[in-house]
Amino acid sequence: MTPTPTPTPVMIPIPTPVPIPIPTPVPTPTPANPTPSPTPMGNLTTGTSTGNLTNGTSTGNLTTGTSTQSIFTPVLIATPAISTPGAPGNPTGQPANTVSDGFYNLSDNNDNILLFSLPPVAAGKPIFALSGNDNITGTSGADTINGMQGADTIDGGAGNDSLSGGKESDFLDGGAGDDGIFGGNDNDILTGGEGNDTIRGGKDKDSLIGGNGDDLLYGDRNQDFLTGGSGNDRFVLAGGLVAATSLTDADVIIDFTAGDKIGLTDGNTFASLTFEDVSLNVNARLADINSTAIKVGSSYLGIVQGVAKDALTANVFVLI
Repeated sequence: MTPTPTPTPVMIPIPTPVPIPIPTPVPTPTPANPTPSPTPMGNLTTGTSTGNLTNGTSTGNLTTGTSTQSIFTPVLIATPAISTPGAPGNPTGQPANTVSDGFYNLSDNNDNILLFSLPPVAAGKPIFALSGNDNITGTSGADTINGMQGADTIDGGAGNDSLSGGKESDFLDGGAGDDGIFGGNDNDILTGGEGNDTIRGGKDKDSLIGGNGDDLLYGDRNQDFLTGGSGNDRFVLAGGLVAATSLTDADVIIDFTAGDKIGLTDGNTFASLTFEDVSLNVNARLADINSTAIKVGSSYLGIVQGVAKDALTANVFVLI
């Protein structure tokens, strides 16, 4: 018999977020001859329609006789792409494998480190990985790990950890405990795991996955994907100068369910919000999902997948 090939090991599997369907209110009757929905083209297609618009924009209601039909703006987007293997970054020139300014530096190489195996002098100190594409696993305690330069994979393990990816596209997993996770630059995948975690994407397109527990997820524009997982989660949408100016830059809340909240910043309140029907398609799947974009003026704070705008009432929102 031919031996079964040995599977290729995977460093840290990142769970694929599973959208939780949200009940959608029954739509109003459709006219006998409705205008067909526009087909998405490329990354973003803005739909057009005929007839009389009640508010003069393509996001209002198209009125024909006595019946109305919602107009959905189609949005075709892709989940964040990860740079693989990723650039290791420039050498920092910092002293390697030693304590410097209260931190324990690893090296400018591609380090593969279990923190419990470091010398005693590193115990309890923040870990700086310097440059290189590093693979770091934390201890059962409260670890502070900064990937700095390079495409890093960091697993905090148990304990209340503080993880930061730094530059390049990183995989960060908090593991058990109430963790603080910050992606930094580039397209990161950030997973909280067990516990009540606080996760922030940083620059570029990130995937934030809360996991179990009551998590706090911050979108920072550039089309972050926010998946709370189980528990009563809060999704914070950036406003002000950080707010998106187009749908394709807006953050997407993947699994908004009963008990979750949407956080508003920069002085925004429920009274300042408007809502736009959008038809969301992630990764060119077969079916679009009717969703709702949240706006302040002409800026987009985010998109809530699979949720009708009538369900986004004032008690859903909290001020951060």
